[in-house]
Amino acid sequence: MSLKNHLSSSFGVFYLLIVCLLFRLLDIFVWKMDEKIGEIILSKTIGLILIILFLIFTNKSINYIHLRKINLKPSITLAFLLAILALLMCYSVKYIFLLSTKTEPVIAFNNQYTILSIFLFVFIGNLINTLMEEGLFRGLMIQTFINKMPFWVANLLQSIIFGLWHIPWIIKEYTTGKINMGTMLSNSLLYTLISGIMGFIMGYMVYRTKNLWTSITWHFVWNCTMNLFIIKTLSHSELYQISDILFWLMFLLFSALSIVITYYSTRRIERVVQ
Repeated sequence: MSLKNHLSSSFGVFYLLIVCLLFRLLDIFVWKMDEKIGEIILSKTIGLILIILFLIFTNKSINYIHLRKINLKPSITLAFLLAILALLMCYSVKYIFLLSTKTEPVIAFNNQYTILSIFLFVFIGNLINTLMEEGLFRGLMIQTFINKMPFWVANLLQSIIFGLWHIPWIIKEYTTGKINMGTMLSNSLLYTLISGIMGFIMGYMVYRTKNLWTSITWHFVWNCTMNLFIIKTLSHSELYQISDILFWLMFLLFSALSIVITYYSTRRIERVVQ
């Protein structure tokens, strides 16, 4: 088997994943770009370049990963509205709970960002990040897996890998002494679950709309909002931790709802396109 054919198989995507993960680990633990400039922009940019080179070398167009114009406007609109609705519900339940505990919550702009850093690291950084992660997980990975297994299995598999992809951040908090071993293990499980569910939802949206811009839009809107807006209180007490739990419980509830909304919305999209 030639190198090109080997990379075009399922092994090729795993090789790409391992190389992207290696640069991610270097960026987090060695180069520490997040500490220097607030974002691991280097590994994300390298990852995006590697995905483009992989597509070129294996003779695959961007159409292979559903990065195309089909259903573009309704797909982006659906993803944007779902992301905004999810954020409104999650922020609202957290804010209302804190308000009921008289901790004087305020939804505030994250003042760690300047105008320049918002443009470079929030907008540009998140755009590069979403293009890279969506191209890898909801693009290449799902399309490769779906040739070997049913969509639901393929989507579940990529979502699990996507969840594990976020664990290095928890490990870094442990190695820097911010959390203990028990917290690291519990947070790793929580991050894997939440990120995995996000990945599953985005994978389903791409499957229904046949357009990768759906997940790119959802992912970009969610990340930018979470970066820019926070809920401040008089103190970071146990009540604030409870509000975080309620935030993610609402997200889990909305995740099930978003599957239903996506299903019925894309049925309408198909009729409009036809």
